[in-house]
Amino acid sequence: MIFTQGGTRPTCVLVQFSAQTFQLGGDSVMIRATLDNITAAIPAEVQYSTAPNNAVISGAYSYQFVFPNVAPGNHILRMQFRSAGGGGVFVHRHTTVVHYQ
Repeated sequence: MIFTQGGTRPTCVLVQFSAQTFQLGGDSVMIRATLDNITAAIPAEVQYSTAPNNAVISGAYSYQFVFPNVAPGNHILRMQFRSAGGGGVFVHRHTTVVHYQ
């Protein structure tokens, strides 16, 4: 997602990411937000869901990520996900809301 931060000085950008996640048994879905492929949000990464043992679990989750000091200009926001244990994880039916100046 591309957005243009306005103003004349760096300000805060908030990102709310909601998604239905799905993972195979014994794994966790990890989510992070990055700005311009360099800067990680606060927190750097969160666990959306986990499936104990051989369970298969799907659930809806939401988290707010913070970039406290974003300079004016064009920026690229990327939401990334990964498996904590190297297994199968999926992000489905998601929304990303960016609050910026």
